[in-house]
Amino acid sequence: MKTPLLAFLALLLFSVSAPAQVLWSKTYGTPTGVHLMNKMTPLQNGGYLLAGVRAGYTYIVRTDTNGDTTWTRSYLLTGFQFAPANDVAEDTDGNLIVIGSGHKGNTSNYDGFIMKLKPNGDTLWTKQVISPQADSYGNVIIANDGNYLVTVVVNNLAYLQKLSKGGNVLWTRSYMFSTTEQGGPGAPVALGNGYFIFIYSGYQTAQVRTTRIDESGNEMFSHLNYAWGIYDAVKDPANNMLVCGAARLFKMNPQGDTLWSIRPRINMQDISIMSAKPTQDGNYIAVFDRSNGMDGDVGLMKVAPDGTVLKDTVLYRFGYYENSKSIVVDANGDYIFSGYAQIIPGQHNFFLAKHHKWNHALGLKDDRELASSLKLYPNPAQQQIALELEKPFSGALRLYNLQGQKIWQQTVVKTTKKVVPLNNLPQGIYLLQGIAEDGTQFSRKVVKK
Repeated sequence: MKTPLLAFLALLLFSVSAPAQVLWSKTYGTPTGVHLMNKMTPLQNGGYLLAGVRAGYTYIVRTDTNGDTTWTRSYLLTGFQFAPANDVAEDTDGNLIVIGSGHKGNTSNYDGFIMKLKPNGDTLWTKQVISPQADSYGNVIIANDGNYLVTVVVNNLAYLQKLSKGGNVLWTRSYMFSTTEQGGPGAPVALGNGYFIFIYSGYQTAQVRTTRIDESGNEMFSHLNYAWGIYDAVKDPANNMLVCGAARLFKMNPQGDTLWSIRPRINMQDISIMSAKPTQDGNYIAVFDRSNGMDGDVGLMKVAPDGTVLKDTVLYRFGYYENSKSIVVDANGDYIFSGYAQIIPGQHNFFLAKHHKWNHALGLKDDRELASSLKLYPNPAQQQIALELEKPFSGALRLYNLQGQKIWQQTVVKTTKKVVPLNNLPQGIYLLQGIAEDGTQFSRKVVKK
């Protein structure tokens, strides 16, 4: 469900990028409530599937290639009171596999669930994993033979399973992190004649065991790598792996050796790279989260095959939290990224956006936000708000309301400080935008209390 207000808010959210770069952005959810997205995956027809939770229900949104909603469904398996989807995949028949975990009233004891849906969202079958202790499904991918490979926790122990298209268990494997500890497999990546998985330790948080397995789940070889908290892993055309985790981006070769790792920072602040994919020009595009000291922002980063950061842009810089989850590259080479954002206090919605592909030859300056060091205070404010820039600014300052109407404007020349009057405005949220003479710009949310 989308409303004119949410559409404008989505425009507001993405207005810190050059207008020509964000091709469209959409938000999804009911007018009130918390919608938390965990995964987005592209579909064979060019659309996208978004999955997470709303009001305790498994919440699924299917869109077309333009991000317009095809259908929205809420599911709650029998007995569950809270059941977020953790991962989704589309199989070779176009059916949808949704996995997750939730509780049935006892918040300290989760159970896992898996659902197979038709392309229209109707349920084909469901299964649960239930034991006296914690159970869950974490990741799902389509196996090389068309069946399903899932990571599962049963009775507090982690396993990798291959399931048939009917949901029957074909095999279950456990893997050792060390000679004394059974590890937890995660983030499986399909390669020719097998898979890479990452074996976690419950005690050694600074390492994972990168393990190659065959189609039957038998271990072929493994390496210890300096990585943890892996959010996403994907192979590139050369069968190298791009791995996101531990505030780092890693590149590993087909033997599991680390080729490089980078820990980028934006304006001297750490970021968390949540998802990355190969681009059509041979580079990589990543979506990241950053704390600006008050809340969370979302940004994109383009990285060369040798790990050099070619370009980065922070797309969200406002007073409420935004969280990224997934990024993919569409048939045109453009970037589709997703997550959820706190639109107003007490309301979170899924978002999906399309950003124009960056050219192969990039300058770090073009399309960057004008001022990386910008202060706006106090915010919220009653009478006026002060804008302070690190470098002199010449151009137009504009203030918009939530209906997109321009309610104040002033042209300034080589100024680093400006007071914006708010005393005649009603309480609410506004957008302050600065457009410099060279076309670069910045945007900030202003709250009048």
